[in-house]
Amino acid sequence: MNKVYTGSWSPEIYYKAINLDKHFAKHGDDFGLSGDPTDLVGKQQYVDMAVELINRESGVEKYSDTLHSTIEVYERSTEKHVVGNADGQIATLFKRSSTEIDANQERSIRLI
Repeated sequence: MNKVYTGSWSPEIYYKAINLDKHFAKHGDDFGLSGDPTDLVGKQQYVDMAVELINRESGVEKYSDTLHSTIEVYERSTEKHVVGNADGQIATLFKRSSTEIDANQERSIRLI
């Protein structure tokens, strides 16, 4: 994976992703953050976590999602799961169990 993600968030239509505010509201508290879209500091921390994880080269598993043509990065120890598109935009960050990851081997092809 050579794409560097800078924190740009995907628009509403891509990957059925809603926007950053909605993802932060839905998943922010999974990471000890408020989830309140008016909390600019918390929302930036959420983006920073997503950027750090999707760009990490070690300690993670990387997948190609064949259904959505996206890249997924998963950290088993924390269950953090980030999804990015080919344009270098992040679609979402949330917690996902290893059982869910392992059950999607036809759709999610492991890269590393």
